[in-house]
Amino acid sequence: ETVKLLVNGHSYEFRVRSSNGNGEADYSNTASAVPGS
Repeated sequence: ETVKLLVNGHSYEFRVRSSNGNGEADYSNTASAVPGS
């Protein structure tokens, strides 16, 4: 899924996880990003 409406210069943190017919995985490590930098 695409994250929209991020503001340049602001810090964001993201975690993801996958799921399928067997259930859901644990969340990933946190990744941070600052758009426009």
